[in-house]
Amino acid sequence: MTQDASGAGTAAAGTTLIIPGEMAARVDRLPRSWMAWEICLIVQVGWAIAASTDGIAARLYPYVWLPAKTVTHSQYDVLYAFQAGISIVIGGYAIGWLADKIGRRKALIISAALAGVFIWPFAYVTSYPALIVLSIADTLGFAGFLAINVVYMSEIMGPSVRPRVMMISQVSAIFVLGAILTGIIPHYWFPAQYRQYLWLLAGLNIAIAVLLFFRMPESPRWLEARERRDQARQVVERMEARVMKKHPVLPEPDVSPYQVVAEEKTSWLAPFGKQYAAVTILLLVVMALGYAGIVYGGASQAFLFLSLTRGYSAGFVFALTAWSSVVSSIVYLLNAFVGDRFERRWVQLAGAILFAGGWWGVYEVHNTPGM
Repeated sequence: MTQDASGAGTAAAGTTLIIPGEMAARVDRLPRSWMAWEICLIVQVGWAIAASTDGIAARLYPYVWLPAKTVTHSQYDVLYAFQAGISIVIGGYAIGWLADKIGRRKALIISAALAGVFIWPFAYVTSYPALIVLSIADTLGFAGFLAINVVYMSEIMGPSVRPRVMMISQVSAIFVLGAILTGIIPHYWFPAQYRQYLWLLAGLNIAIAVLLFFRMPESPRWLEARERRDQARQVVERMEARVMKKHPVLPEPDVSPYQVVAEEKTSWLAPFGKQYAAVTILLLVVMALGYAGIVYGGASQAFLFLSLTRGYSAGFVFALTAWSSVVSSIVYLLNAFVGDRFERRWVQLAGAILFAGGWWGVYEVHNTPGM
C-alpha cells in the first residue's frame, strides 16, 4: 500500500505549515463499497434516533401534559423553544467545538449518549423548572449530530462516492425518524404507554452509542490535519483492506491536489467580511425564516391543531405522521437520484415552494372535512 508522505513542510517564507494530505488522497480514491454504506447508515440512523428526542414536548403536551394540567400552553411554547431552538444552538456550538478537539468519533458517541441519558426522565418529571432544565439537556445530543454527521461523512468518503451514498442514507434516516419513531410506534403506544416509548428512545440512543464505538472509524482527515499521521495511516489501511475484499486493485492516490496550507486561526467575524457579507446575511435571513416556518410554525403547533382544534385522536395523528413521512421519503429518494443534475439553490427553491404550497393548502381546507 502507499506509504505516508515525508511530513509537513515549510513554505518559502518559513512560517506557513503545509499538510501533505496523503491520507485524504488515499480515502478519496476508494470506490463505493459496503464500508461506505455501513458507516453512513449507522451515522444517519443515529441522527434519526437522536432527532426523535428533539421537540419531545410536541408529542407529550397534547396527550399527556395537557390532560394532566402539568403545564400551560404558554409554558409548553417555552419548553419547545428550549428544545428545538436554544438547546440546538448551545449543543451545536459546544459539541461541534468538542469534535474539533477530541475527534468526530468521540463527539458522536457522546452525542448519542446524551440523547439517551436525558430523554427518559420526561416520563416522570412534572416540575416546570425541572422540565426546562431537561429540555436544554435533552436536545444537546441531537445538536451534536447536526453539527458533526455531515462533516464526518464528507471526510470519510471521496467526492465521487459521497453524494449518492449520503443522500440515500439520509432517505433511510427520514423514514426511520418520521414513519417509525414518530409515527408507527407512538400510533400504538400513545398516550397509554408513553413512558415505554420514552424508555425505548433512551435505549435506542444508547445502542447507537455502542454501535458507533465498535464500528465507526475516526476521520483520517481529522487525524492528519492534527499531525497524528500514524493513527491516520492505521485507519486508512483498515479502510483499504475492507474495500479491497471486493476491489483488489486500487488506483494510486494523487497527493498533489490535497496539500493544504494551514493558515493562522480565522476570526469568527470572517463570514461578515467584505467578500462574504452579502451571502452570509442572505443565508441568515433565509435560515431564520425557513427554520421558523418549518420548526416553530409547523412542528410546534401541528399536533395541537389536529388534536384540539380538529378533534383527531392520537392514533390518527401519529398515523398521519407516518404516512406523510413515507411520502417525504419517496420525494427525498427521487431527489437523491436526480438532485445532482441541478444546482443546490434550485433544489432548495423547489423545496421551499413545495413546503409553502403545502401550508397554503392546509390553510385553505383547515375548516373543511378535507382537512
